[in-house]
Amino acid sequence: MTGFGYGVLGFGAHTSRGDNTPNAFSFTDVTNQALNTAITSNTLTIAGMDDGTAISISSSGTGGTHLYQINSGSFTASAGTVNAGDTVTLKVTTAALYLRSTTLVSITIGSVTDVWSVITTAPAPAFASPTLGVGLYGQFASTGGSGMS
Repeated sequence: MTGFGYGVLGFGAHTSRGDNTPNAFSFTDVTNQALNTAITSNTLTIAGMDDGTAISISSSGTGGTHLYQINSGSFTASAGTVNAGDTVTLKVTTAALYLRSTTLVSITIGSVTDVWSVITTAPAPAFASPTLGVGLYGQFASTGGSGMS
């Protein structure tokens, strides 16, 4: 016996998977980024897969929030879906300390993942300004004189 919507005719919920493999995509890695600053990636158009393909984001390293945006929607960290032809942009907040730190943002669309690397500026110099009269390890720095009276 077949009921309406189910049975041998196959009506109802369809469980077969479509094409969830987009064309390869790659966000442009960035270096020398300011500390404790929201950095936005280049924008990519996603293609080559069926509509409704899953998208998710995660990160590792020393940065803060990591978000993605589909088209001109709001930035989010929640899992969602993306359609062929949609644009995707990433955003991350860099670390607050001079560590030349790296934040790796992983964005997965269907079965393809790209890792976007964001590196902060180099550490500040480890010595004091010569105009202060005292340099690294408390030694007198050159200020144009002998540093002693």
